[in-house]
Amino acid sequence: MVIPIKKAYGYVTRINNGETQVLVFQHPIKEAGIQIPKGTVKPQEDAYQAVIREMKEETGLENFHVEKLMAEDFWENVDGAIHNRYFYQYVYRMFLMNGTISRLVEEMKRG
Repeated sequence: MVIPIKKAYGYVTRINNGETQVLVFQHPIKEAGIQIPKGTVKPQEDAYQAVIREMKEETGLENFHVEKLMAEDFWENVDGAIHNRYFYQYVYRMFLMNGTISRLVEEMKRG
């Protein structure tokens, strides 16, 4: 029996001029492409804890609220591994770092 690999995905959303926008970023490894914050759930955590950890690690954001679990599914990767995926929505709030707005926030503001 194949044990699924748990993965947590975080969709950071905001409303800008009446339109919902989703935060994405270019992965440092070019071949990995544009991504959303995501990662593997560690053995000692649940998907909710993992998505919070991944969000902080990959974006540096601190001032966010996990709104809801949007969906959960099972997906087969090209290598045959089964991923049990958890998709969460975050609500983004403006924040200051050391008295200045972070670069990530500036990028989000540009829309």
